[in-house]
Amino acid sequence: MMKLFSPLILGALLVCLCAASCSENKHKKISKEERKDRRKSNFRKRPVTGITFEKADTTLQLGDELTFEVIPLKGAPGIDSVVWMFNGNMQLETTETPFTYKLNTADIGTGQHRVSMVSYLADSTRDRGQETIELFSDVVPEKYTYRIVNTYPHDENAWTQGLLFDNGTLYEGTGLKGSSSLRKVEVTTGEISQFRELDATLFGEGIVVFGEDIYQLTYQSRTGKIYDKNNFQYKRDFTYATEGWGLTTDGTHLIMSDGSNILYFMEPNSFTEVKRIQVYNHEKPVDQLNELEYIEGEIYANIWQTETIVKIDPKTGKVLGEIDCSGLREQAVTPQKGDVLNGIAYDETTDRLFVTGKWWNKMFEIKLVE
Repeated sequence: MMKLFSPLILGALLVCLCAASCSENKHKKISKEERKDRRKSNFRKRPVTGITFEKADTTLQLGDELTFEVIPLKGAPGIDSVVWMFNGNMQLETTETPFTYKLNTADIGTGQHRVSMVSYLADSTRDRGQETIELFSDVVPEKYTYRIVNTYPHDENAWTQGLLFDNGTLYEGTGLKGSSSLRKVEVTTGEISQFRELDATLFGEGIVVFGEDIYQLTYQSRTGKIYDKNNFQYKRDFTYATEGWGLTTDGTHLIMSDGSNILYFMEPNSFTEVKRIQVYNHEKPVDQLNELEYIEGEIYANIWQTETIVKIDPKTGKVLGEIDCSGLREQAVTPQKGDVLNGIAYDETTDRLFVTGKWWNKMFEIKLVE
């Protein structure tokens, strides 16, 4: 077994795969009065516990079972109890040795997570420690290519940022300062049937329809616009704390990308964050997530400046599939303007998938091929 000793010295967490169960621990709920008294106890200036970290290899995957244990150093006061927290949320309190916390990682999601503890010692002091774990996907993504079903004209002056269908109507959002817009587009002809230009100071980004509204992100202004989807009449602004890239919906939340490997699930009315997922495959975090589309329970995301679209599990963040769209760009660009793949739209009324790119003169209806 490979042994890794963490450089952290605060707290004491013994982490191992498939280690002894914590089922023998006694857990209890502490009263408000007890918790209030405990707050009066001081944290130790110097820790009296150490951290040992052991595992079979250097990669953890979803589904691995981890056991964390607190062990006092020689000469330390006895431990009365240990409170365990996961990502800042209290999980349980252990009151007898071994002071352990067992974590099944199957459903907690890929990415980095914090396991922390507070030890209440026999001399009425407290000690604390924390360990960060990084979980990778437990599946190798399925590989897909495509088959072109139909080819349609597309405005080669459109710097496509968002593309979507709503009840059979195609909407498109475009970017670049001075040429950002919101559009309704006729699929078969590429003609623009409705158009709204954004202020020249704004760089338009992803769009989504939710109810009777269209939400449109902007790149670095941290402000988005909401319009009536029927007449494009402006309704109000909304704000967010990151850059705005792609936008889609699962029917309950709005899901936003910001160019990182994080997808944010937002409450539609207030646009406040409800949760987030970290997107990983079996080898690494997958960042540069851009244009998004929610298709039959999965999130499709274009990886910026590549010809790859990934399929993401919205619950765990793991990458389920990779779609290689190589070859489309060469069929749809002009020598002066050709740019990268960007634009995914799914028409659920006809079960059709469309893709295009920035300054492409064609939009493609495709079928995925395993």
